[in-house]
Amino acid sequence: MDNTLGKKPLPSLEFVWNMLNLEGTLKAGMFKCPGHEDRNASLSVFESRDRSCLLWKCHAGCGKGDAVDFYAMVKGCSRKAAFRILTLTPNEIVDDFAAHIVRKSKEALRDDTLRPSFQFSKAGIDERLTQLAELRKIPLEGVALAYRRGLLGFGSLKGYAAWVVYDSSGQNIQARRLSGHLWWGKSKSHTMRHSKASLPVGLPESYLAKVVHITEGAPDLIAAHAIIAGMATPEDHSAIGLLGASMHPSKAVFSPLEGKDVVIWAHSDSHGTKAAEAWTKTLFGVARSVVVLKAEDILPGHKDLNDLVASQTGMRAILSKLKEVGHA
Repeated sequence: MDNTLGKKPLPSLEFVWNMLNLEGTLKAGMFKCPGHEDRNASLSVFESRDRSCLLWKCHAGCGKGDAVDFYAMVKGCSRKAAFRILTLTPNEIVDDFAAHIVRKSKEALRDDTLRPSFQFSKAGIDERLTQLAELRKIPLEGVALAYRRGLLGFGSLKGYAAWVVYDSSGQNIQARRLSGHLWWGKSKSHTMRHSKASLPVGLPESYLAKVVHITEGAPDLIAAHAIIAGMATPEDHSAIGLLGASMHPSKAVFSPLEGKDVVIWAHSDSHGTKAAEAWTKTLFGVARSVVVLKAEDILPGHKDLNDLVASQTGMRAILSKLKEVGHA
């Protein structure tokens, strides 16, 4: 059995058991299997033939194998994804997933030499975070979380103060004015030239999340982080922004969401409904489950997730709905 990937040794089954915060000290014997509701300790743990490591087998049918297979079984992902997670550092995983997404994007394959540019600035970040929170009526902790996770930035464009959302590969950047005014009196958002507009923002950063929130547009992406910030275990949740209802990533681009539970926050209009239907269809066979939540169905008269979060009773209604569907 190959216990290495390149030159990096794989972690032991004991390490993965502890990493997943499973109960008890792992050793040869029988344990309750975390892959199903186990009443009778159906997980057998035993030494390999050469006694170099522990292996496992679930007698109820969840599978068998080494530490990588065990992680894949518990997390509901492929062995390839488990390899990636167990052998790379978090930064390497984000870079690896970002490269994977770019490779799988038809847009990115056309020309990898031209990239969007934006004049980022870290000056006065606290004030800018507060200004954006007040502009979008989103709780400050949610805006700050989106910034810490590397999806939100600030700077200037053509002399105007701006906030941007961008993907970690730096190939999709969309800017909005921090004043809330339109760009040149025409549009709310401006996608930077040479951006690969269909690349989702936040997809690589979702590699360890259990629940992934997919949003339409930059404001809803920030609003989703306000929901995540209020969760008991925010590390289990991530948010992805598709910067427009017309963006339709391929199944290959969505492949990092394999085995995850997905919540799609649909806009309460015909374009939002059609987009949510298309994304759900693409995610079929990739995600473990997909739930579509529409703003107007949670609070009548509300158009999108930002609208809900800004509402006085919106956060309570959102968390109640997420509990109802089992994702809070």
